[in-house]
Amino acid sequence: MKLNLPEVTIEKEGITTEVVMGIDEANQRIIMNMLRSQIYSNPLDSAVREIISNGIDAHVAAGCPARPIVINTPNAFQECFSVRDYGHSMTPDIIKNIYAMLGSSSKRDSDTQIGCYGIGARRTWHLG
Repeated sequence: MKLNLPEVTIEKEGITTEVVMGIDEANQRIIMNMLRSQIYSNPLDSAVREIISNGIDAHVAAGCPARPIVINTPNAFQECFSVRDYGHSMTPDIIKNIYAMLGSSSKRDSDTQIGCYGIGARRTWHLG
């Protein structure tokens, strides 16, 4: 999903020193925990929605948006929840540079995919 972010103009007058904002390494754990486990009111429901949404997005990216994803829910015969999509697999480069990086997304140039913020797929990290 394309983000429509407003242009920001910063006017500086009399400022002689600039400071770059960021998150230092000592605080990354706190921020990562907050973004992956405290941002949604129902963590399990949001994790399930994200997994299903990513399956749908994988089909869009692979050019087969009409093909159904396969969702299996726990029942008397199986204990696991699973979603099967038929999209392209993630390459090691995508895993390293997008999936493992909180806030990174490959979907910001598309209006046909659901995701874009780079947080949702990480919802499952707290379930383990």
